[in-house]
Amino acid sequence: MLPRDGPPAALCRIAEKIEAAGYAVYLVGGALRDAILADTWLAVSDWDLATAARPEQVAALFPGTIPIGIKHGTVKVITADLAAEVTTFRIEKGYSDHRRPDRVSYAASIYEDLRRRDFTINAMAYEPLAQVFVDPYCGMQDLRLKLVRAVGQPVERLAEDHLRLLRAVRFASTLGFRLDRRLAEAIFQGRTGVKTLAWERISGELAKILRGPFPVRGFRLLSELGLLREILPELAERDLTWNLKVMAQTPPSLRLRLAALLAGGDAEELLLKFCLPRTEREKISLLLALQLETPNRPEPELRRFLARAGEEALDLVALWRAQAKAGKFYNQELEAELGRIVRLACALPVKISDLAIDGRRVMELLAIPPGPQVGVVLKKLLAAVIVSPELNERAILEQLTLSEKE
Repeated sequence: MLPRDGPPAALCRIAEKIEAAGYAVYLVGGALRDAILADTWLAVSDWDLATAARPEQVAALFPGTIPIGIKHGTVKVITADLAAEVTTFRIEKGYSDHRRPDRVSYAASIYEDLRRRDFTINAMAYEPLAQVFVDPYCGMQDLRLKLVRAVGQPVERLAEDHLRLLRAVRFASTLGFRLDRRLAEAIFQGRTGVKTLAWERISGELAKILRGPFPVRGFRLLSELGLLREILPELAERDLTWNLKVMAQTPPSLRLRLAALLAGGDAEELLLKFCLPRTEREKISLLLALQLETPNRPEPELRRFLARAGEEALDLVALWRAQAKAGKFYNQELEAELGRIVRLACALPVKISDLAIDGRRVMELLAIPPGPQVGVVLKKLLAAVIVSPELNERAILEQLTLSEKE
């Protein structure tokens, strides 16, 4: 059933202007699916409209239009209250690279446009002004059944764009749905098709699975359908039972869930495949190195350990907590210890910039020019403050700095 609250007035004004010019316009895609699932239009952040108007005709109606995909008939309409992608009804033919259509032509109706879409839950349309709902492939029924089903023949839909092999798993994972039997069989049969995809596209889908509410379900499906062996054979050959248990207990953080997934193996090569920035890879590598340590240690030693963890200390605590819950040894005593570590980490100076004096003051006190010696002194001061935070006073640090002259 469609949400009762009605689409935003700003969206209706865009649709009204297009219809007033003589062109049909419908709300489509993920915006409609997400609104139905949440039973409110407030759940939608990205708006997609399909229309009979050509891109240049839409652009003529709205001064704030950006041609983000003009080749495929898409422009972005920006108003004071809302932005929406508006795409001309289209037909796609030929997918020689199993990624993009060889030829895109404009269609006459919304029904032709919906026929080219991947899954039934994405092949519905709603005319907001006339309040007409178009659902030729029973997408609403599949939403109620919590089913991911292909539009038409699954083998054909998957062959058109091999990313759909992963998108199907992603929808089943993030929505908590099951795969239609025929679609699952087609994915298994065509699983090698994922090898034709660029890693940026693969990692994008994997990241969405990892950030979603049911990442374990997603990775189990990837394994059962043979996709994991095609894209991450290093993981497919390992027993991931423990990793998935830990992952199930982590908050929806890509960093934490990757650390849980990759623990116990050679993570460096795998991290490269996820197309992450270098700094993010370094943070995950640090978590993987430190998560094997025990949190229970004397305070001075714990301070030095947390200094090694730096800004990742809180993520490390979250990972320890997830491991405890996965191993069923989580209890109030452990949570109290983790709470102590969090309080200590939040109060701990972990960077040179946290010190009460800076490099300029060190140079003044020691009468030295800029250079490596300044960094050496600052690191010594930080090491002292980590063990004894009460030393982080300007006068005390100045005295400690002067002692370096001796």
